Amino acid sequence: MRARAAREGGGIEEAARLERHTFLRRVKDEEGACAIALAHTRDDQAETVLLRMLRGAGGLGLSAMRPRAGDLLRPMLALSRRDVLDHLAARGLHWREDPTNADPSIARNRVRHELIPYLERHFNPALRESLARMATVLAEESEVLAAVASDAHKARGHAESGAYVLSRAALNAAPKAVARLSVRRALQESGGLRAVGLRHVDAILELAALAAPSGRRLPLPGGREAVFHFDQVRIGPRAAAPEPFALPLSVPGTVDLPDGRSVVARTARGPVASSATAAVVAVPDAPLVVRTRRPGDRVRAGGRDLSLKRFLMDRRVPAHERGALPLIAAGDRVLWVAGQQVDGAGTDRRGYVRLELHGAAQRRDR
Repeated sequence: MRARAAREGGGIEEAARLERHTFLRRVKDEEGACAIALAHTRDDQAETVLLRMLRGAGGLGLSAMRPRAGDLLRPMLALSRRDVLDHLAARGLHWREDPTNADPSIARNRVRHELIPYLERHFNPALRESLARMATVLAEESEVLAAVASDAHKARGHAESGAYVLSRAALNAAPKAVARLSVRRALQESGGLRAVGLRHVDAILELAALAAPSGRRLPLPGGREAVFHFDQVRIGPRAAAPEPFALPLSVPGTVDLPDGRSVVARTARGPVASSATAAVVAVPDAPLVVRTRRPGDRVRAGGRDLSLKRFLMDRRVPAHERGALPLIAAGDRVLWVAGQQVDGAGTDRRGYVRLELHGAAQRRDR
């Protein structure tokens, strides 16, 4: 249990809950059952609301547990724990108490045995009923808000290669509550909401509104990150730094790239216009190399000599993609950025080399 908690970034109680659900779903499948009935009561609901309130949850989080959530049913959610125990005692039925329910090191137990009794004595004798009622109202209101947000969600973003990409402009233009739901949906679709809190959602919205510079990264639970790229926010798995490479390219010849694409070089008769997938360069003074970027790299595009960084920013290439871009260079001069259009070669007596990018992962010209 401790290993799962450490692996997934949650507490022991959360890890135990997930283990129980895994076991119950396995039994459900083995028995051909259609649902799992859980014994949560109104008291459990009140505890959950308080715990989430102490963490600073929003309205959706404070709606707490639902009577039905997928294959999970909670038929006793409207009953108090006392109601259930009295029912069992009246019928001579015995139950088991989990000994960890008395462990004061567990936050839920402190809420159950200390905080709720104190609040009931000094503020509201019907606290549990009040908190459960609040959760029900918030759940109903959240359903309405979710329906409103769902209609516009697709206009704000889309799935892309295991991640979810949101429009910063659309997020900033939406009402805050609707924008929060869009971010939650993106988090849900890019890996789930486990260990995700309101602070993560609001941090994404805050950076989107403050025009965080392209390439800014925000760590998220579950090994994910939000990457801010010009007018987009990309939420997905935390990207490992790409491994640099430098591969000699003969003329004629082919180099296979780590991402499955390839660069082909052959002699050419004369200069032609460059494109995203092909370029013609003058025969260089130094051997050709296909490599990743290096400090000080420069490229010629639009009649100007530019730093590679400025060139990629102008082309709005996402920062998380720049380190893996294949460059065709001779010495310290970048002749072509594969997948991008650069200036073609002028007249040159030494001859010409045609460079081509092949493979399904080709990027369109920006």
